[in-house]
Amino acid sequence: MHARLLVPLRSVPTVRGGAGYWTRLLPLLAVLACVTRVPSFTRPLWNPGEGYLAVQAGLLAHGGELYETVVDRKSPLVPWLYQAAFAVAGAESLTPLRILAVLAQFATAVALASLARRRWGDSAGRTAGVMYHPAAPAGGGVRGGGGGGRGGAVPARGGGGQAVGRLVRPA
Repeated sequence: MHARLLVPLRSVPTVRGGAGYWTRLLPLLAVLACVTRVPSFTRPLWNPGEGYLAVQAGLLAHGGELYETVVDRKSPLVPWLYQAAFAVAGAESLTPLRILAVLAQFATAVALASLARRRWGDSAGRTAGVMYHPAAPAGGGVRGGGGGGRGGAVPARGGGGQAVGRLVRPA
């Protein structure tokens, strides 16, 4: 004999809306990403970490090999981003990298909002996307600042996403 559930089992809340949800949320997340990254555009000087990454990018651009002539204990994404930005815009300015950091913070907020929306509904998605920005390390240089870890131009920095996950998750 087969038993049937009287109430349908839902592991994921029904997502309502669609285009209206994202047409309202995306501009807000873009503005928040720009506003929280403003301090990185106001600092004309490079911090030591940015200088180290710029040297790595220069060595890579002149034939150096990662983990041979260019040594870092982190993944190669950030030195390669620096190398690409310097190849396109020149090595005199960090503005292209700072723009990449804004785009990465925006993309991370959108991904976080999407995940929270799918799991907990529209309100949780909005909350996660909006609260990611103040929770993410922001302000100091290209990589963010905050706790001195690498990030900024790399989406999904651990601390901000974990903090927002705790804020959104129902008790």
